[in-house]
Amino acid sequence: YASGNYALDNSFKQLTNELPAFTNSFQTGFLAISNNLPIFFDAISNTRKEINSLRQDGQQVPGLFKQIASSIFS
Repeated sequence: YASGNYALDNSFKQLTNELPAFTNSFQTGFLAISNNLPIFFDAISNTRKEINSLRQDGQQVPGLFKQIASSIFS
């Protein structure tokens, strides 16, 4: 399960790596962020599916928001 959060962590890190693009201009920053948003939303969707699957198997798994918070603060 430890690797289950890997895609979510990577997608969030990629979004934060694009934040310096805002120093060039708002348009450049927005384009950099918007290119990575679909990957982030896919990672959230996949994480949600994985959580549901593991919970159906009877495993105790942290919720989606807890995993997103973990990705933000990691």
